[in-house]
Amino acid sequence: MIRASALTIIPFTPTNASDRPLGSPAISRSRTYLTNTTILIQSRGAMRTGCLPPRSLDCLQDCKKFFSLFREARISFESQTDSRIFDLSIVFLAIRNFATCFSLGILDKPDFSRSSALRLGDHSLSLPENAYKVLERSRILCTRAIGESITECEAQMAFGQFSRIEEWMKGLLAQVGDRGARI
Repeated sequence: MIRASALTIIPFTPTNASDRPLGSPAISRSRTYLTNTTILIQSRGAMRTGCLPPRSLDCLQDCKKFFSLFREARISFESQTDSRIFDLSIVFLAIRNFATCFSLGILDKPDFSRSSALRLGDHSLSLPENAYKVLERSRILCTRAIGESITECEAQMAFGQFSRIEEWMKGLLAQVGDRGARI
């Protein structure tokens, strides 16, 4: 047990995993120590100080996971009609998380917002605003059950942008692969 200011922190180890409060993150390959004002993260020999998470240590793998999620949702959307709003919701999740991982791993300023894909500067996703809004609304419908339902026309309009989304993701994956994750 480590005492830091008035806060007691127990670093995660496999032996005390069951002692963690429900919902606490399981941390592997790194130790996290919190003080009142600073987060120190030690991982693979590098230590960072700040209020943001460290740059993604595996940006390429993280982006690939969300690209795969996008492709699975696309296949589901194309092959089924009973889960289209959910599929659109997953597409939005994949886009947003892909962009967040990219910004965290590659850019100087990470973006954790719902609109992160649109806020990456030269790397931003270029979609018609109404298509992006349909994807965003579908996510809110699936997670909070509030908002107007997505019409078939809106779903098809968003679906019409899937090729553009896939090309955007492939382009950023190529950049991440060329550069490697900046640490």
